[in-house]
Amino acid sequence: MTTNAELAAKIGRLRGFLERYQYAGVLLRLRASFAWLTCGGNSTVERCAERGVADLLITRDRLVAVLSEIERYRIMEEELGGLGFELVSFAWGGLAGQDAVDELRAGRRMAADSPAPGFEDRSLELAALRYVLTPEEVVRARHAARASAKSFEAVCREIRPGMTEHEAAALLAASCLRAGGDAPVVLVAFDERIAAYRHPAPTGRKLARLALLVRCSQQHGLITSISRMICFGEPDAELRRRYAACARVNAAFIAATRPGVVASDVFAAGVAAYAATGFPDEWKRHHQGGALGYACRDYIADHGCRAVVQENQLFSWNPSLAGTKVEDSILVTSAGQEVLTEMPNWPSLEVSAGGRTIRCADILVR
Repeated sequence: MTTNAELAAKIGRLRGFLERYQYAGVLLRLRASFAWLTCGGNSTVERCAERGVADLLITRDRLVAVLSEIERYRIMEEELGGLGFELVSFAWGGLAGQDAVDELRAGRRMAADSPAPGFEDRSLELAALRYVLTPEEVVRARHAARASAKSFEAVCREIRPGMTEHEAAALLAASCLRAGGDAPVVLVAFDERIAAYRHPAPTGRKLARLALLVRCSQQHGLITSISRMICFGEPDAELRRRYAACARVNAAFIAATRPGVVASDVFAAGVAAYAATGFPDEWKRHHQGGALGYACRDYIADHGCRAVVQENQLFSWNPSLAGTKVEDSILVTSAGQEVLTEMPNWPSLEVSAGGRTIRCADILVR
């Protein structure tokens, strides 16, 4: 639920940005930006589009929603009601929307969160304003992650041999939609496809013995990520060995994700863990994850990533070895790393990393 304090804090960040860079205003067009500023609002019509159907213009003294006649009623009533935005509407079609924002810009120097004619693209700096969660967002993130973990586990216990990857993916997506959220990423692989592909789009293949399920779920605008493996019958020794190594890498990433640490250093800790477990080149075959929040990844960490880990920032690391993958979403706090998507009834491995013991999800044997 939106609070005056949360909204005021976010508007304060934006107006601080205007002051720092001497802009007259900032245009927010991305769905992620809309969800962030409106404290969980939804400007989505096309799920495949990064841009939503509402433009928000923030100046030093105005909050303006620029909406077509198609969208004005729902957005103003269901998403922006009570938030203090004034409406500028335009007829749908042609360049009417661009004309509306150009009239508001009035030749002044303004920034935008994505490429927009007449505006300076400051997408990286504006995305960074979302990184540190407000106290209200922390509460929502915990709730969303726990709800996601619960529904994800239910699906994992529901799938069975003979089911297709498409059917498992449908269960993962439907559980999000039933809860009023969304599932921007759903990946499923069964048996040999797990080792063959790091981003396994679901197919009609039927489950024989081994399953990998992956989902990014969205609730209140915030996104959390989970990957889990299920085996029907006891896994063989090689799968156990590779999965344990993957869990060690995951623990190394989590332990290194501390406030003030540069993301490239966290990445280096994970790469070192790959080498220490006997798989020095596996990190090259898939990205390892990074920061998330209102996007599936705000940034992906690598050797050159100079972003600094913030307190009250969300992360999701997704190390993988051919045939195995581990992934949870964590909240970085001053007291340590909180695994938000932990499942109390799921089997786990206890792994030592960074001077502490970290619980990582194990393979669920059914």
